[in-house]
Amino acid sequence: MAKQSSNALSRLASRILKGAEATRKDIMQLAASVLSQDETRGTRKAKKRKAKKRKAAPKKRKATKRK
Repeated sequence: MAKQSSNALSRLASRILKGAEATRKDIMQLAASVLSQDETRGTRKAKKRKAKKRKAAPKKRKATKRK
């Protein structure tokens, strides 16, 4: 189950994203919250992306002479 941030931290993050100034204390609180919710310690391996299959372009019809 995922952990959730407190209402106060959610409001703080929202204000900062809207452009409000953040104090050093605010930044530290947000960073601590994010790290406390991280379920895996250390660095993670990057996920490999699967190559997408491209759709074949429709074939053009040959021009026919008009009568």
